[in-house]
Amino acid sequence: MKYLLNFSRAIDALNTYVASWVKWLVLITVLVSSGNAVLRKIFDIGSNAMLEAQWYMFAAVFLFYSGLTLLQHGHVRVDLFYRNYSARTKCILDIVGALLCIIPISVMVIYLGIGVFWTAYIDNEMSGNPGGLIVWPARLLVPVGFMLLLLQAFSEIIKNAAKLKTL
Repeated sequence: MKYLLNFSRAIDALNTYVASWVKWLVLITVLVSSGNAVLRKIFDIGSNAMLEAQWYMFAAVFLFYSGLTLLQHGHVRVDLFYRNYSARTKCILDIVGALLCIIPISVMVIYLGIGVFWTAYIDNEMSGNPGGLIVWPARLLVPVGFMLLLLQAFSEIIKNAAKLKTL
């Protein structure tokens, strides 16, 4: 169990590290969005590339923070019931939830997302908008983000199993 807990701590550290860098994309997104709005309103200059860059950065923040959100227990639960359960029941529910929901969905999205990314990369897919960006970086965000979530689900299972041993 010691090795599994070390693995769990490494996953926790990875998601914390990724989030510490990705948080800066929020500021950059705001600056790009504001700059784009000012250019459009004052100088009548619009940029599809800047709009798409905003979307890419927002997607990166959303997807890359999912693992940290799970680590910090920030995902939605039915707290009306959950908060009244014993620590043992909460651990069991968290393990079952990860095994039946998070892991299967993450594996499916990663599997399908890699194919979509690879096709976009091989075809050098471009945005349908005039002056738009290449698409494969945005397509890559999906499997990478769900890989971080999948790893965190394993970490949570390990920690909950260890906690069950002490209860």
